Amino acid sequence: MKPLTVGSLVAEPGSKSKTTLGSVGLPSGLSAGIPCMVAHGVEDGPTLVVSGATHGNEIAGTGAIIETMRALDAKRLRGSVIAIPVANPLALDQGSYVTPQDGRNMASRIYWGANPRGTMTDRLGAILSPVYQRADTYIDIHGNHEPAAPMSMLFLSCARDADVRAKTIKLGEAFGVTPVDMSDPVAHPDWVGSADQYPVPVAISQGIPALMVELVTSHTVLDRHRGRKGVMNVMKDLGMIEGPREAQEPPALPGRYKYWGSLATSAAGLAWPRVAPGTLIAKGAIVAEITDLFGDVLETVTSPGDGFLWSINGALYGDRTHAIPEGSDLGFFAEKVS
Repeated sequence: MKPLTVGSLVAEPGSKSKTTLGSVGLPSGLSAGIPCMVAHGVEDGPTLVVSGATHGNEIAGTGAIIETMRALDAKRLRGSVIAIPVANPLALDQGSYVTPQDGRNMASRIYWGANPRGTMTDRLGAILSPVYQRADTYIDIHGNHEPAAPMSMLFLSCARDADVRAKTIKLGEAFGVTPVDMSDPVAHPDWVGSADQYPVPVAISQGIPALMVELVTSHTVLDRHRGRKGVMNVMKDLGMIEGPREAQEPPALPGRYKYWGSLATSAAGLAWPRVAPGTLIAKGAIVAEITDLFGDVLETVTSPGDGFLWSINGALYGDRTHAIPEGSDLGFFAEKVS
């Protein structure tokens, strides 16, 4: 097993190391780099790249990555793990979904073709691009705003070929939370960006099996244990470490699911959820009621099919408040297809 070079870091076999990748300048004269941790094994095996905080207000993945790297024994590892606990440190500093300096969403295809002389988001993407492109497998960990249920996203329509598609499905099964195929949704809201342009579907289109995971309690690291279990389950499935899979709680829902989109509301008022995220419901079941400030029901939102809601967001503005204006996206729905 040869040493592994990541940026300026040279990791020896059987070691865990850390470094900072690149640098972008700020008006104050300070600069920001991207933290990176490496576990380099003693035997040949795949390279797994794991990232968190692609959105700076979603740090559940950051906690999961730190827990995973703490738990790994590099002397019993086959292959290598390259972990990026914070992909967008500029957004993290401001608790922002997007890069504050240019307003851009880093969950895009910039890791393949980023401009090192472009905006701040471009420059961060250019720093990370060599890391992501060396992956044999890639996991990008996000976090949903509560109330929410854990799930993982399979962008199967973007897979380069049948082999990448099959391996991606296996990743979702191994991680252990309910996988949802994100292909061709009916009602995908514009504000979350094009579903086939996130880093994971672009990686899949490049031939890299990849998974995007949504943990819960996005603003905290409280769901880190579920994330750590999932990453290590994937590593066991890839033959990188030994041991049985750890069960997730709650377990993945039975059956297969496809992303339907976001349930929108017409009325303005208070949203009263009538189902818990992650609960299987039948087509036509009442999902939520919208009332005025006197408690009178103005609108009843029903399920468009058999399936489950994985997040009941409320309004986009107001930090996901359930006091919603007209035309709000209430929550994300996955339809059961088998």
